[in-house]
Amino acid sequence: MNRIENLMQEVFNELCSANVNTIGCLKKTKIITEHYNDLKMLEFIENELKGYPNSLNLPEFRMVKAGIFHIEVITKFNIQTTRNRITKTIDFPFLKSINSVINFLEKDEEQENIIMTFKTENMNKSVDLLIAPSEFKDILLGIETELLGYINSKLTFISKQPFDDRIMTIFNKFHLIAELLRIRKENKIRFEIKDENDVHFLLHPLLRLDFDSVKHEESLPDFAGKNPKIDFFIPDKTGIEVKKVRNSKHSKTIIDEISADKDLYRKDSRIKELFFFVYDPESYIRDRTSFVKDLEENKPNEFEILKVIIKPDI
Repeated sequence: MNRIENLMQEVFNELCSANVNTIGCLKKTKIITEHYNDLKMLEFIENELKGYPNSLNLPEFRMVKAGIFHIEVITKFNIQTTRNRITKTIDFPFLKSINSVINFLEKDEEQENIIMTFKTENMNKSVDLLIAPSEFKDILLGIETELLGYINSKLTFISKQPFDDRIMTIFNKFHLIAELLRIRKENKIRFEIKDENDVHFLLHPLLRLDFDSVKHEESLPDFAGKNPKIDFFIPDKTGIEVKKVRNSKHSKTIIDEISADKDLYRKDSRIKELFFFVYDPESYIRDRTSFVKDLEENKPNEFEILKVIIKPDI
């Protein structure tokens, strides 16, 4: 998972827990909305954190039941007592920030009703309102439900995008990006792929666009007195080996290199998905179908996925 996916999972788990830090979840989800540029959800979060400017587009859970009241003095047996007499019940748009919601609940958690003085958009003067604490708890629940629905939709979308598809997208775009860097204007420094190290140099930052943890030249368990390394390792289980076809002679021997690498990398129990990215811009490998088929059909049982990708397409 990358940083944003980890954050989404963290928020999801907290929202499903017994004790939810609603403000913390709002702030974390704000980072996610900014990443995806989800402006509507971002506006919702900003309003919840700072308060709503008006009742337009106010969420339904922000309309609370409130009683307008006056204090009534009762005399009985020469003893005077007071009580709050509700004269009217209204649906009151509570525009204040989430901090105010929590503060009201914490301050008056022992009381049966919360008393506040407000002046709404439709009122000419301030009035005293009685609001049950359950109304504020419903606001918290409404916020958490909105966040949970948003996070769940994002996690569902990601789960439908297989891990290997994301890597394949990078492989498919690699040559196009390499060409764009090569044909820059004459007075600009150009980047041209001349050898396998240059493939590594470009592929590494492209992988980092989608994966926060990408290990380059990752060491594998010692074997036959050697300390082998794989070109890229994406924890927890994905290895990528890079090949650049140097010439027509190399195109005939590279299949042996890949076969040897398969046997070597199967000895590392971490690697469950193995990709061979073969960069062949001069199209030295002609019968690519047979080339890929022969290598992928003999997949060792240790690998869940074994793919050989030759790019660019002919």
